[in-house]
Amino acid sequence: MNKNLKITYVSLYEFIIYIIIFLHLGFFNIFSRFDTKTLFISAILSIMCFLIYLEQPCKNTIKSKWVIYYVLGVIVAFFVQLGRLSSVGSNLTLIQAITLYDFIFLSLLIFPLYEILVHNQKIFIKNIVILVFLALLMRLSIWVLYNFTAVRFTNYIIHSENWTRPVFGKLFMRVNNTCLDGLAFVYLAKNLLIDKKNKILSIFGILFMYLYVIFVSQFRMQLIAFTLILLVFAYKSALKSSKKYLNTFFLLSFICIAILALSNKLGSFFNTFSTTNISYGGSTQTRLLGIDYLFNRWKAINPWLGIGFIANEVEVIEGTYWLSDYGFLIAIVQYGIVGGIIQVIPFIVGIIDSIKRFYKKNTVYEIGLTIYLLIVGISFNLLENTNYIVIPLYIAFILYSSNERIRE
Repeated sequence: MNKNLKITYVSLYEFIIYIIIFLHLGFFNIFSRFDTKTLFISAILSIMCFLIYLEQPCKNTIKSKWVIYYVLGVIVAFFVQLGRLSSVGSNLTLIQAITLYDFIFLSLLIFPLYEILVHNQKIFIKNIVILVFLALLMRLSIWVLYNFTAVRFTNYIIHSENWTRPVFGKLFMRVNNTCLDGLAFVYLAKNLLIDKKNKILSIFGILFMYLYVIFVSQFRMQLIAFTLILLVFAYKSALKSSKKYLNTFFLLSFICIAILALSNKLGSFFNTFSTTNISYGGSTQTRLLGIDYLFNRWKAINPWLGIGFIANEVEVIEGTYWLSDYGFLIAIVQYGIVGGIIQVIPFIVGIIDSIKRFYKKNTVYEIGLTIYLLIVGISFNLLENTNYIVIPLYIAFILYSSNERIRE
């Protein structure tokens, strides 16, 4: 195949996917509630991108057949759940269900994404990271206006002015993170600890993301994920050194000393997950009650096929439960045992592959994203609406890592 022709296909994939990512990062939400429009446009563009991919001659071979089964499985599950709307007592109409759950067609992006990673990974990921930081800066600006000034304007970035938590004794309104924070952080950590390039810029980027999580989004699981990624990458870097045993010893010693020195702070941090904590206990208690309610409903309707498509906000006598708060559990609750297994296949493959190929150089993104998604996915639903874009990216990295012919 003509090399220029292949580059043309890859460039077209990149252009389409940049549009999708721009939409999913919520830039238009500053003007209107754009989430459902984003999902619909992204679904159409994903199908178009996949159809172009089918026409591409001499594609890179994908040996992992589980990917094909995964894509077929999630799309079939989508249509099965649409057919069950009335029988499960869903609070959505057919049109509402399609517009809320058509994000599943983004799974078709796995194949063109793999082509991009093979031919133009570095520039592609760098451009995505730039978009992520622009989105974070936009959200930070809104957070500053709402917390430190009297300026108010209609926007759909903020969840609610009452969505607040105390940080170091001061109450701050929170603003959500983006769907691709994990990829941006892995990119910076890779530059700093593995590739050892752009160190100053990477340090500032990592520091910014930490401060954003602590003060702006106040997402505790993300804080844990970021820290674990840095520790694993530091260990991976130490193993590459000519003094790997000495470096590993110093790294482990530093971790032990840090844990001892910050034991009180760490104890306070983990205490925030307790139901008795003054600031966070109510949130934790509500989630536990929600788990009980959702699993009872799951058992009553159909454990094999789940409770089906329902709105993210579930209002009951006890209060309001948000499906987005229940992470991977909601995959089993909504899609049942069958659909839930299909949904988590990439994570199972990612864990196994990350362990098997830990010492390979081209597995850094796969390892970093596996850590991030598994930890964040405990309390945050990644398998929904605009968050789902990270899943096809993650699977594409798994495919990329498993290609032994690729050397970075």
